[in-house]
Amino acid sequence: MRNRIIGIAIFLVVVVVAIGARFYLVGHGASSNPGGAAAKHITVLKGYVGGEKVGLLADPDVQRILADKYGLKLDATKAGSFEMVDLANSSTDFLFPASQTAIEYLKDKETVKAKRSEVVLSSPIVIYSWKDIADALVKQGIAKKTNDAYYIVDMPKLVKIMEDGKSWTDIGVPNLYGKVKVVSTDPVQSNSGNQLAGLVANVMAGDVVDDATLPKVLPRLQTLFGRLGFLDSSSGDLFTQYLRLGEGANPMVASYENQLIEFASANPGQWQSVKDRVAVMYPEPTVWSEHAVVALTDAAVPLVDAMKDPEIQKIAWERHGFRAGVGGKNSAPQGIAGVPQSIDQVVPMPRYSVMRSIMNGLQ
Repeated sequence: MRNRIIGIAIFLVVVVVAIGARFYLVGHGASSNPGGAAAKHITVLKGYVGGEKVGLLADPDVQRILADKYGLKLDATKAGSFEMVDLANSSTDFLFPASQTAIEYLKDKETVKAKRSEVVLSSPIVIYSWKDIADALVKQGIAKKTNDAYYIVDMPKLVKIMEDGKSWTDIGVPNLYGKVKVVSTDPVQSNSGNQLAGLVANVMAGDVVDDATLPKVLPRLQTLFGRLGFLDSSSGDLFTQYLRLGEGANPMVASYENQLIEFASANPGQWQSVKDRVAVMYPEPTVWSEHAVVALTDAAVPLVDAMKDPEIQKIAWERHGFRAGVGGKNSAPQGIAGVPQSIDQVVPMPRYSVMRSIMNGLQ
């Protein structure tokens, strides 16, 4: 019996020593993980992101990849592409706008400078409408339908209809009230509106608008955008309103292609209820929105490469609709008709100095 008691006492001492040693090691930096690997340090980056990319950065798998592979966590606030440049200060780690024009705008600022910037995603500007409107535009010779996709093949004619103040009844949509117009975000604050302004300016000029043609184009552009009234600063909010308020409130809105793909992926039930009514219309030509990560601090520089991670790029297209393939060529997402594999007819945006003049004129 005495030997048994001694054995139990020795066992308890060993257990106590082992536990004590474990707590000592953990307290002095050793891992308590079964594999013995040290816990990964996570760097929290604060910044601003365009509303169209909020869903992508909130994706649990994207957050997991950023944390596990790159040790990053993002504390992102939604803002328009140009608005975020004005908001950036010394405590801002990164910006994630939707255009190179916004990056050129950043270069004009004295408050913050980019450590590194690179385009990591892209999406063409499209016009979201409804099937009866799209079919009416086909009858007018303004649009065509090919393989379930609608293309606006006569942008000058559409612009002229808007400039002439034609009503929806005039083009064969008698159930709608008011004048034909394409609503966008505020072109001074948000990139999608800014790119629509650049695209329309090109259409009015008959080529990429420059310093020589801008004086004739700008007054027409001011009149056209002046008729739109109050404009939102967020592409994400505008797209939500387009779907929620319906055709009567938003017959045609300009935004990013990715938003419909993301909506259909995240809301399959709601998508089934609207997919036979909505129409995505691709202007020919259109313009690319190029979504660049802009690192303002050394800590944010790794985020540029992280967003190019193949896993994140795959998620970005399949769930959130951002194109990442060579030449913007991607397999059409499952269950979404009318999204072409590639975007072939694209016109460049006017150079930055011209766009600054346009923005000042539309202020």
